[in-house]
Amino acid sequence: MPIGRTWPKFLHPYPLDEHFYIVAAKPSPTQPWGIYLVDTFDNMVLIYDEPGYAMFEPIPIMKTPIPPVIPDRIDPSRDDAEVLIANIYAGEGLRGVSPGTVKSLRLFSYQFAYRDMGAEPYSIGLDGPWDPRRIIGTVPVRDDGSAYFRIPAYLPISIQPLDADGKAVQQMRSWFTAMPGEVVSCVGCHESQSAVVPPSESRAAVSSPDAITPWYGPTRGFSFVREVQPVVDKYCVECHFEGNTQHPDIASFEDTPPRPLLPTSNYINVKSRFSNSYYQLRRFVRAQTKEGTMQVFHPWEYHASTSRIVQLLQMGHYGVQLDAEAWDRLITWIDLNAPFHGNWRDIIADDNTELVRHNFERRHEMRRRYAGTDSLLDDDPNVDYHAAVLSASGQVGKWESGKEYLSLSHLPTSHLPLSHSPMTLSLGEGVDIELVIIPAKQPFFMASTEITNAQFALFDPTHDSRIEVGDFIHFSPGEQGWSLSHPTQPVVRVSWNQAVAFCDWLSQKTGKTVMLPTEAQWEYAARAGGGHGVTALPFWYGTLDSDFSPYANLSDISNQQISNFGWLDRGNTIPGWRPADTRFNDHSRVSAPVGSDTPNPFGLFDMHGNVAEWTADAPLDLPNHRITKGGSWYDPPHRARAAFKQNYLAEQPVFDVGFRVILLPE
Repeated sequence: MPIGRTWPKFLHPYPLDEHFYIVAAKPSPTQPWGIYLVDTFDNMVLIYDEPGYAMFEPIPIMKTPIPPVIPDRIDPSRDDAEVLIANIYAGEGLRGVSPGTVKSLRLFSYQFAYRDMGAEPYSIGLDGPWDPRRIIGTVPVRDDGSAYFRIPAYLPISIQPLDADGKAVQQMRSWFTAMPGEVVSCVGCHESQSAVVPPSESRAAVSSPDAITPWYGPTRGFSFVREVQPVVDKYCVECHFEGNTQHPDIASFEDTPPRPLLPTSNYINVKSRFSNSYYQLRRFVRAQTKEGTMQVFHPWEYHASTSRIVQLLQMGHYGVQLDAEAWDRLITWIDLNAPFHGNWRDIIADDNTELVRHNFERRHEMRRRYAGTDSLLDDDPNVDYHAAVLSASGQVGKWESGKEYLSLSHLPTSHLPLSHSPMTLSLGEGVDIELVIIPAKQPFFMASTEITNAQFALFDPTHDSRIEVGDFIHFSPGEQGWSLSHPTQPVVRVSWNQAVAFCDWLSQKTGKTVMLPTEAQWEYAARAGGGHGVTALPFWYGTLDSDFSPYANLSDISNQQISNFGWLDRGNTIPGWRPADTRFNDHSRVSAPVGSDTPNPFGLFDMHGNVAEWTADAPLDLPNHRITKGGSWYDPPHRARAAFKQNYLAEQPVFDVGFRVILLPE
């Protein structure tokens, strides 16, 4: 524990006045718990201790004024409570998110682990979440960021702020409860503990509390089989089925060898009872692990747009068009950390149902006795919820061959030598950026590597690229995952807006016009004069079957491997779930120091892989988004082709996206 090596330790302080307290304290590992007089000036005076005994809960025998009587804030006749949020944008949790982005709040609850359950082998999902999540519904957020709504009393509630597409902008990894009739409030999202609700009236506070809009039926545990499998059955299984040889390239979302979406009843992990269908879809979801970072997430960190399945479908995967409800079910599943089981009963083998039944009945009895309610706040193990039936009709899309290259007609298709020498931009403190000339009708200089953490730190010393979390409880030295913050690694978790601000800062510092490359400039530089159009190779070094290890840091066997944690043989019993080309090994689990691999003929490193890179361009139909190119360590080769592109909101920092700069020769 974080406090395990911290001394002294204190318990049960009793104030004597504003400066002095009596308290139970243990000054060091070898001293007993005793009663001490402490003050606000950091003094400690022993009053009493006794070897072999622990002295706790000191209460002075002294005359004290009768404390004021606090009026009762609950109403036992009610079964609900009220929640007031002054401004969802206040605080660290949504820092930098534009006001008006959050349109509603998703409410869900937990069915906390029963005794002897909650971890391996009784897993709710693949490396998370810990507990079944009970989907409740949504409530609106006003334009000023305020919200006022009713919730069920006694129920642990967690909140997710949703954008206009119903995707969670931030994750709340804690919860709160309220007593009947109570009004609970907060200032914003992870605001300072000393913050108070501002005196100005919010729009929500002067209106009646909103009722929860249910999520396709009653409150229930979110089960993949019940909530997501119907989407798979409707839109995916027609193509992704065992033995599909007509279109083997899509039998498993472009993986080799094919991994079909078998019916949910086919379990490939007997202990945790995960279906093959779940495994295959889960592989394309970026979700939190059970033991991720303890830091507050950046906004957008696990936004569904960073999950490859969402990107794939939004790009028009062979003409498949999900209806609104299907999208909502898929997005909600991702936002809830991709669970498989909706309650503890589902995970238990038939011969061990007594474990769940006993725990459920005991909890129910405790609520009846001490909460005065017979409300079933856990899923009743005796009740079977029916699988969802999608209400909207829809056609399964057919296969289409999309245009896979960018028109570069205004750029040459061969490497033309120019007289320009490489250029160096000084950032100060001995840190430089090296740029090489890119020949074209309008030549330009491009940074030979992606901008590093050390380079970006001279612009913003507060920036932290953080870590890539590991599997379950994986610990690398000193942290819960793999660092992305070493000085020579490329900077990540910078938004397009931040990348442009860096360019503006560098332009002012050097007197030169520094900018992000356009999509066309980036792709031409990546191809290194190797041609364009349908005849061009996808990489300057070869094809999708080429060994990329000497040239690019992509998703390979090192990204596919699973931590065993010492006491479990997970690496042999659980299939790897991160999409990867396991034929090769570039020996980088996350981003490598820039310039680690062989440069292309223009002298550019890491144009494919390592981290994806922002470009200056926006998609035609998404003016608030910007295009990224190149793929990252997280992507298999087909997502790092010179022609491949992805887009994110301009204000969205992404875990595997950085940038490099260009400037025009004088």
